[in-house]
Amino acid sequence: RSLISITIQVEQDDGSLLSCILNASCLALMDAGIAMRWPLATVACAVRSNDEAALDPTSEQEKESLAVVTVALSGADMKVVTCHSTGSYTVDQLRLCLEHAQSAVQSVLDFFRLSTERKLSKEAKYASLLQSRKN
Repeated sequence: RSLISITIQVEQDDGSLLSCILNASCLALMDAGIAMRWPLATVACAVRSNDEAALDPTSEQEKESLAVVTVALSGADMKVVTCHSTGSYTVDQLRLCLEHAQSAVQSVLDFFRLSTERKLSKEAKYASLLQSRKN
């Protein structure tokens, strides 16, 4: 058994902090080569008074909203893994946030994939450069 401890130091909060922390942690684990069954992707959603939802809310939008819901979804099947909320909201507002989160999480996963591909591409170029210098 093993334990991985991740320390996050927040230097600036422009909103959607929990979502940013969880996404950054997952990407750091992937970057370190830690085996995971699937990536975890999170999306924050602010519930507004007019029953609208704003994805990736800023700090101002969070202050003006009725609630902020952060949803973590499995990268394998897009099912909800966990949900954290502040404020009060109705069941219909929660459903709206979940629908928005499930449609938006693919963008987060695409970013994970692109970042990983770029890193691997740079590492491959560096390895071939080293190999050519040896020959």
